[in-house]
Amino acid sequence: MSVLRNLINKRLLPVLLIPLLIHIVSVAANGIVLYALDLGASVLELALIGTIGSSMELAILLPICFLSDKYGRKKMLLLSQSLLLIGDFIRLIASKPLHILVASLFGMGGISEALALVAAIIGDLAIDQHERASATSAVYLLSALGMVLGPTLASMLLQYMKVKMLFHISFFLRLAFILYIIFVLKEPEQTKVEWTDYKNDLINLLKNRNMFTVVFFQFFLFALFSMENTFVPVLARNVFSLSDSEIISLRSIRNFASLLFRLFSNEIFNKVSYKHLIILLFSLSSPTIFLIPFSQNYGWLSMLYFVWGFCFGGLYLLGGVVTSLISERRNRGAAFALNHLSSAAGTFFSMIMANIASTMGVPFVFNIGAILPLLSIVLVSKLMQEKL
Repeated sequence: MSVLRNLINKRLLPVLLIPLLIHIVSVAANGIVLYALDLGASVLELALIGTIGSSMELAILLPICFLSDKYGRKKMLLLSQSLLLIGDFIRLIASKPLHILVASLFGMGGISEALALVAAIIGDLAIDQHERASATSAVYLLSALGMVLGPTLASMLLQYMKVKMLFHISFFLRLAFILYIIFVLKEPEQTKVEWTDYKNDLINLLKNRNMFTVVFFQFFLFALFSMENTFVPVLARNVFSLSDSEIISLRSIRNFASLLFRLFSNEIFNKVSYKHLIILLFSLSSPTIFLIPFSQNYGWLSMLYFVWGFCFGGLYLLGGVVTSLISERRNRGAAFALNHLSSAAGTFFSMIMANIASTMGVPFVFNIGAILPLLSIVLVSKLMQEKL
């Protein structure tokens, strides 16, 4: 568990806490599908909420990451969180699905922007390649811990209050988080250098076979993630008759498994190459996604979620580590913008699947989902290099 050593590094700790805090701040995002259902949203509207939110996260993410290379990571993080605060306010006063759609114009939880900027800051602060890989693993580890705590907290609170109350809590937590950024986070001096042409940076990054591979396998990974996020709650409520607390607890299980992978990531990376590990995790993902509609009860679904969470957590981490290692300080913001661009683009897949779900039924979309990891395996096998 050598990745934990980064947590006693006073130079890195204030930055490393952000991935943990952002998931707690965004506790209400765990119940947004249930909230929209309570307001009368259809399956198509659920997909729209996710798609619009992802689109706006993308629209915010790209300029913020690019501009952070010139103007600083802290300023851009503050800007993105301020926009999200507006969205949080609209959600807490929402009375119909349209209001949730409008709130999505300001982004969703802001996790993508925060994670991208934090990973870039860590890359700037790292002394060498070893520390960069280890500290980046710590970023994703604490993000995974937040992914466990966020849904767990939401699940516990929903036993005593309605979903809407979560959005009141998130609003005030966001305010506190903004104050943390202002008074605790320091701008790395390494980011204050001459800005290069972002178009050339993009072209050079995409010419790198490993970066190109990361962009595409992240797309397939988040296509799966968006399907699971959108359609499992519908399946669980309407077919399996699970309670809201049980449905959200599935996220805690998924995120706990993700946390386990990231906790031992350094040890795993020392034994298995990045390329072979990506192929192995996608190989496990395919049958897991396929079996979700065949779950007999909450117990079976929980086991499948654990396997899926282990795979998702590992693949997401691998995308971040590879991005950090192959980028340089002057274009690291652009590199993580590409990384998260592909992730956000992958979430659009649920919009396509919504139309299929409306005609073929929700369980059918998981048959299609099982194919996506196989496409990723072919791509990684052909394009990714063994050494970075």
